[in-house]
Amino acid sequence: MPVRRRRCQANWPQKAIRPAAVTFRSESDAALLEAKAKPLRPKHPLSGKQTAAYFVPPDSICWPPEAHLPVVTPNLTSAMNIRNRIQELVWVQARELQPHPHNWRTHPQQQRRVLAGVLQEIGYADALLARRLPDGKLQLLDGHLRAELTPEQTVPVLVLDLNEEEADKLLAVLDPISALAGRDEEKLQQLLQNVQTQDQAVASLLEELGQAAPPAEPEPASQVHLPELYQVLVQCRDEEDQRQLYERLQQEGYSCRVLTL
Repeated sequence: MPVRRRRCQANWPQKAIRPAAVTFRSESDAALLEAKAKPLRPKHPLSGKQTAAYFVPPDSICWPPEAHLPVVTPNLTSAMNIRNRIQELVWVQARELQPHPHNWRTHPQQQRRVLAGVLQEIGYADALLARRLPDGKLQLLDGHLRAELTPEQTVPVLVLDLNEEEADKLLAVLDPISALAGRDEEKLQQLLQNVQTQDQAVASLLEELGQAAPPAEPEPASQVHLPELYQVLVQCRDEEDQRQLYERLQQEGYSCRVLTL
């Protein structure tokens, strides 16, 4: 449901009013707030400020309205113009692909053994990513280890229309974005029950994957230092008495604020 913005104003006792911009879920909510809103404090002659403050009875409108709006996943295809940067799918020998000089990922032996086992049992099930250099060669952006493990293999490569700056950005964020994903423990256990392997390295990976993720450690509570405040609340007879007391205390060097309840 689209969120509408509407300016509303209660019946204030002063003539000069500064209305508040309030966000509503619907036209009916706006009308209901306009009917029930009550000012907390009007413009005071001492402060010279107009405060558009409202008191909304708790049984009238949920406040703030944003807290009660449904959570909607943004539709990027309608909000953004998503470009297709894939030029073509080609099949080349892996040894012909040029590794990217800025490839920052390292590949320890455990990863090499696991990937080799998956390639042996399943084979190539995903394309490598590359961009075409001015000399016509293909520069890898994703799939360096697969190309290194199978140099004589004819592999699928998606050729991307990226310049050098865009290629560096993709190289920097591609793997970290995947690492941001969470895990559903119940679905993971159901999946692992159906997975079988004859490769020892893959079996070790699956065993580690099946172990429950350790609970996230709570962040240490930040210590907030609150300065000591010594205050006196004085109830005045009327507005004139309040004004005189305020001016006298200001002259004596006290920090004062005017409250009208």
